[in-house]
Amino acid sequence: MAEKSEIFTVTTPVPGVKTATLYENVWSEHIEPFHPEMVGQQKSVARTLQNPTFVCAGDSDERLMFVSHTEVATNGKPAVVIVSTTSDAGKPIVITAFGGRAKHLDKDNFEIKWPL
Repeated sequence: MAEKSEIFTVTTPVPGVKTATLYENVWSEHIEPFHPEMVGQQKSVARTLQNPTFVCAGDSDERLMFVSHTEVATNGKPAVVIVSTTSDAGKPIVITAFGGRAKHLDKDNFEIKWPL
């Protein structure tokens, strides 16, 4: 099996998720084709992981949603990055990123994981 090519691994402030990694195949095969507002926004994705406004539970137990009100996608909407904590042998990885929709921007809609 071919080794995965990392774009970056960054430190996050979230307890239990010391780092998160973005792989080239996720970027090129999912994020760019399905979320064109994120094209050229790899640094915004990294900064969202490093300094989120808040982090909440995702749509399943092993997913977390990092939301930034300071990093924006090319559509002008705040950056949202979804991390799976179990997809890569327990190593947290980015599985998608997009310009947030209204429901993603209100932390009252979600179970907050950070800051507590």
